[in-house]
Amino acid sequence: MPNFAAIYNFLITIMPFTLRGYFRRFFVTGLENIPVNKPVIFASNHPNSFMDAIIIGFNIKPKMYTMVRSDAFKSGWARKLLGHVQLIPIYRVLEGSENLHKNEQTFDLCTQILKKKDTVLVFSEGICINEKRLRPLKKGTARIAFNALQEIDDLLVIPVGLNYTYFTKMRSEIILHYCKPIKVADYRDLYNEHPAKAINAINEDITDALKDEIIIIEEKEAESLTETLLSMVRNSHELRFLQWRLQSRYRIELETKTARKVNWLYANNAEGLKLLETDTNNYFSHLKKAKIHDSEIASVRKLNLLKIIALLLLWPLYFTGRVVNFIPFKYAKKVADKKVAKKELYASVNLGVAQIIYLIQYALILGVTCTINSYFFLVALLLPLYGLSAIWYHDLYTETIRKVQFNLFKKRFPEKVNELKEHRIQILEYLETIPEKAP
Repeated sequence: MPNFAAIYNFLITIMPFTLRGYFRRFFVTGLENIPVNKPVIFASNHPNSFMDAIIIGFNIKPKMYTMVRSDAFKSGWARKLLGHVQLIPIYRVLEGSENLHKNEQTFDLCTQILKKKDTVLVFSEGICINEKRLRPLKKGTARIAFNALQEIDDLLVIPVGLNYTYFTKMRSEIILHYCKPIKVADYRDLYNEHPAKAINAINEDITDALKDEIIIIEEKEAESLTETLLSMVRNSHELRFLQWRLQSRYRIELETKTARKVNWLYANNAEGLKLLETDTNNYFSHLKKAKIHDSEIASVRKLNLLKIIALLLLWPLYFTGRVVNFIPFKYAKKVADKKVAKKELYASVNLGVAQIIYLIQYALILGVTCTINSYFFLVALLLPLYGLSAIWYHDLYTETIRKVQFNLFKKRFPEKVNELKEHRIQILEYLETIPEKAP
């Protein structure tokens, strides 16, 4: 039987490289809030299925176990496999109330894990939905914490706010924050007197922490406008091309501020909301007709001749990397498009299938080249770097083509460009005048 634990550890080891190719940027803050050699329960929102655990665990040094819905453990082989990769079943009413008593075993298992100073990740909403909202927290996180508190005095709960710019798109961005720890022992007296009140109290504190770190669009009808405005404010803050991991709070503060303004407008000023929506739609309609992008209207950077030269010189490297990436990326997308019924699973399946196929392909190439000669084998060893370089090349190519198109348009229609710039400024200036709705 395969050593699934060893396979899992290997996949976790190479995950940073995989994430570097899949996501464009990674904003992470609050790492200083993760204690060393302490029992910790991470309590997170859950917008994007298995991907969430990968992203959160990427930064965790101790071994992390993740709570997942129990229906994933139905078959015997699944129970054995998922246990090896540090997944623990949580039984919900949705999977049958007759199984809820099994949660006592799960809670006891979590206590044993925490006693060893390992960590447990709980998706406290109890459901996964691709949306920028925070749903009411279930009682599971609190029950695990208070069950463990009987044997662990220094137990901590760390809320984790996780955001994606786009849930299913490759080369989107992640915003992640580990909040300040909550000491479970502070609720001990209340729990001894009124368990239900203690559960509600710790859930309220977790919720308050998460609300500050999650981009929340309160109304579905406002999603389209909010996403459009979020893209505009992102484009207003240019970053260096190869910046990937940034320990900065500016992005979460920028995006939560924007979402709260639209939330306030929706709740208090229907006329203002309609005006902003119409104005924004008109602006993007003009951009579409001109075949130019908002990022170029916002940009202060000029077309860089060195980048064009780099694109020309590095084309062979891109072609090699593109060939290497073609089968894994193409087949993974095909599987995700055809087999994934729930959009919440799309990104996780796409990434997972691509990584597995890539590793199989890579192993086969190494096996073949090592039988030829050492030179071909050494070249083959570098194939992952070619693949990653091809992704960067594509990003650079896309940005450069947009700049070329914009410059050509600007040369022909300078007045139109000035009108679009002014229109953009007016939209964002109006946005600045809107109050923020409290989270």
